[in-house]
Amino acid sequence: MKRLGSYSVRAALLAVVLLVSRVHADSNGLDGKAFQIEIADQTNKSCSREHAIFQKGMFESMECRKYGFTKVVYTTQVSGKSTTFRAVAPSPKEGINTWTGVVTADSIQGVLHWEKTGQDPIDYHYKGGALPLAKWPKELQKQVNAKPN
Repeated sequence: MKRLGSYSVRAALLAVVLLVSRVHADSNGLDGKAFQIEIADQTNKSCSREHAIFQKGMFESMECRKYGFTKVVYTTQVSGKSTTFRAVAPSPKEGINTWTGVVTADSIQGVLHWEKTGQDPIDYHYKGGALPLAKWPKELQKQVNAKPN
């Protein structure tokens, strides 16, 4: 039996983990869903409108892209007709956005937790509904498959 180097074994294990996580993400019912959401601060005052998408095992908030937040792998847990998810998106200059939420049918709601060095963490609440990518503004449609700046 031929012995593999530790690098080859680690690479093979990483490939299996990525494949399993991709299959899990694709089989949970979120992949391909797109949403338009309203984000509110702690006073429940609406702060912004967001467009978020679950695509090819990745989650991305389009409006956060301009602040350097990247698309990331998301995790899920299915319970009955609801799917909870978590996605942790880093930005080199703006810290970390942790999205947690629940998707039920065509609605989404949850908390966006923003942490940045030098300031207190901020929790925003969000809710919204499904909005197919074809109905998004043309500018955002083009960005979905484009590389971030």
